[in-house]
Amino acid sequence: MVLAFMNVESDMNSTRAHPADLCFRIEQAEEFLESGDESMARDIVVKGRNIPCDDPSLHARWAHLCEELGMAGQAREAYERALKMCPGDSETLYRLARLLHDTGHYEQSIHYLKKAIKANPAHTEARQLLSTDYQALGLSGQADALYPQGKKHPEPIRYFPPSIGKENTREFLSLFSGREDGHALQVMNPETGDVSFEFQNTPLNHDLIAAHIEGAVTLAAYPLRTDKTVKHAAIETRLRKRALEANLKNRGYLTYLN
Repeated sequence: MVLAFMNVESDMNSTRAHPADLCFRIEQAEEFLESGDESMARDIVVKGRNIPCDDPSLHARWAHLCEELGMAGQAREAYERALKMCPGDSETLYRLARLLHDTGHYEQSIHYLKKAIKANPAHTEARQLLSTDYQALGLSGQADALYPQGKKHPEPIRYFPPSIGKENTREFLSLFSGREDGHALQVMNPETGDVSFEFQNTPLNHDLIAAHIEGAVTLAAYPLRTDKTVKHAAIETRLRKRALEANLKNRGYLTYLN
């Protein structure tokens, strides 16, 4: 064991190593780690992980070792190197997303989880973690759509649905009068939880507006009318990702920013 390690260390500074040699170094680090000698394992990893290599699986193994040794930044670098060579590897995408989740970078974790699910729609763990990320960001609707937790929200006691008459929807249609021949309907991708709007080739009417007000559907109008005029406009503001991730547990502050 000691002699083998000395042979590895003597060639650590080579510019490029044969995959078999890198595999041997990784195995040595794994053996030291398994035996409880983290110092020796870390020495091999620190010196060997940056040696040029064209095999994405070896970069993924370096990344796993870095994770085991508490080297999150180095693990991320190794996963990203592997993905540059094999961008569609669902397992590497998932492992990087899990690392980002563990370090509190939920938005970035979601980015890679969506790619992992696209590459492998049957990846149950990726779907579950994506649901957890959405939950961490306060997007419970998207979280439940992806991975239902089986929790039902009780109906409010003595809840009486509002009475919505045509006089109400007529005023609504007047205020938000837009494109006359169609509207947009909000839909959710059941695989990734992505929310988008799809064009519906029917004009808005009383029933649609009533359903929107009651919360059964989410609709949007296209402001530009056929005569090239507009009667309403909207402004959308969003928190910066850094501010959101840094204050996930400080809901009062996020509410203030909103």
